[in-house]
Amino acid sequence: VLVDEHHVVSYASPAVANLFGWPVDAVVGAPLADRIHPEDRQAFDELLEADPTRAERVGELRVRTDGAWSWVEMAVTDLYASPESPSRVCNIRRSERLARIEERERLLEAVHSQVLQDLFAAALELDRALTRAAPPIAARIDVARDAVGRAMETLREVVRP
Repeated sequence: VLVDEHHVVSYASPAVANLFGWPVDAVVGAPLADRIHPEDRQAFDELLEADPTRAERVGELRVRTDGAWSWVEMAVTDLYASPESPSRVCNIRRSERLARIEERERLLEAVHSQVLQDLFAAALELDRALTRAAPPIAARIDVARDAVGRAMETLREVVRP
């Protein structure tokens, strides 16, 4: 996309429709910031600040795509074709690196939740068995219950969603 000094899109490649689900006619004439995640707006503004000492500035941020937020890599290049109206070329592509990290975090959170639930269910079963157990077995159940409790605590400390 090509943005003006107010960060309004003056040109959008037809590729934005395929890559991000953005209709070209809806993008042109609208501020690009409208498609940037609120937490990433400062990083976006910094990328778009003119800097004659750096030909290209690159950053990773989230954009709205098909109703969700997707990580992208944005490379910004200043275009000095018209001194009274500076523009910037923003080459945007999906950030596979950040998408993989986000997916790993999502899976880790799901596994964390499932393992904690399983350990909690095991602890409950051990507690039930303890109420009916003979003294020699009760001691062994107590040891197993302590081990499950330690595992739950370790999981909570090591993997915090």
